[in-house]
Amino acid sequence: MGGGTSKIAADACSAIEGGVTAGIRRLIRFTVMTPNVGDADIFLGDPNEHVAANDGLYEFASCHNIIRTTPSTRLIDPRPDASGRRPSVLLHAGH
Repeated sequence: MGGGTSKIAADACSAIEGGVTAGIRRLIRFTVMTPNVGDADIFLGDPNEHVAANDGLYEFASCHNIIRTTPSTRLIDPRPDASGRRPSVLLHAGH
């Protein structure tokens, strides 16, 4: 895991596609791997059908001109909850 600051230009794909606002941003960089622990291949269907249905599984990235999956990774607040427990995982990935 790494970090630092980066200048995001107004014409960068991340700014054009709405991921971030242009300017100096503090970043957290990390790698994610999801192993297939089952005994069969995963089948997600035709990405074009998911984009057309707007179901959130895939999105068309116009700046990159590709269809990509849309994992929703967000940081979870590491502070203790009402019971005093802290979350054991600080990242949550949807889909």
